[in-house]
Amino acid sequence: MAPEIFGNSGYSKPIDLWSIGVITYFILCGFEPFGNEGTYEEIHDVLRANYNFNEKSWKKVSDTAKDFINKLLVIDPDSRLNAYQALAHPWLTASSNFNSRKGAIETG
Repeated sequence: MAPEIFGNSGYSKPIDLWSIGVITYFILCGFEPFGNEGTYEEIHDVLRANYNFNEKSWKKVSDTAKDFINKLLVIDPDSRLNAYQALAHPWLTASSNFNSRKGAIETG
């Protein structure tokens, strides 16, 4: 949950961006940024955006991907990336050598 949820400030779009940061973190390393689900420690960590990239599973993750997460897991919702900024982030827009058609089977 985003930090503003704990302040009872209600739902706003930046909450979704926080969630994207949490999901991206999980997808890239396999565990949640704020462990101890449902505990006081988890709430404490969320309210302070207390997470890190120190685990060995982060060694092969690009700095650009980490920057994307860092800019989404920002305590102040007004300072967090908005949807347009997130979609324009270099981690999502950088060209790659990946060819999505490689190995594709023509069906018609």
